[in-house]
Amino acid sequence: MSISSRERFLRQVRELHRLWSLSTGDLTAEQMNYRERDGVLPIAFTLLHYVRGEDRLICQAVLDEPTLWEAGDWQQRIGGNPLDVRRGTGIEEAETATIGNAATWNDYQRTVFAHTESVLASLSDEAYEAEKYPTLPESYQASFVGRVVNEGEGVPLSVLLHSIIFQHGIRHLGELDHARALIGLKGVS
Repeated sequence: MSISSRERFLRQVRELHRLWSLSTGDLTAEQMNYRERDGVLPIAFTLLHYVRGEDRLICQAVLDEPTLWEAGDWQQRIGGNPLDVRRGTGIEEAETATIGNAATWNDYQRTVFAHTESVLASLSDEAYEAEKYPTLPESYQASFVGRVVNEGEGVPLSVLLHSIIFQHGIRHLGELDHARALIGLKGVS
């Protein structure tokens, strides 16, 4: 029995999420906020950047609805300085990202991951492969998506999801593994 590319992608995302959960499940808020030195971003940056980005992609680009972050008032619940760190955020600002409560952060992360998996499972194969944008939006031109979509081509939802969830998630998982080593913990990937 063959599986569709959407089903295979969902398997990859589930494993990516499992590794992320292993990487964050044992961290304290102090470890999430630890900065080795100026210019080295805290784990909190990686978490806020990637997980909030996945939340934004699924809620806004796929479902056209408010993010879970907004709808669940997660900023207030998590505390700290949980910045919305996106591509182009300066290092000086990104260094200030902190998470006030690690357990609540992990609740948010689990909520985002479960939501993403549910949305991916509910998409039809046709919707997964359908063109999301007729041309590449400017905001994606300098990203990985911009490197895999030729100028003037349409952007299929599958390419957007794979680039932003999987490729981006794997990249930041490696960053998270390295940051765990800086605080004396083993990596998981």
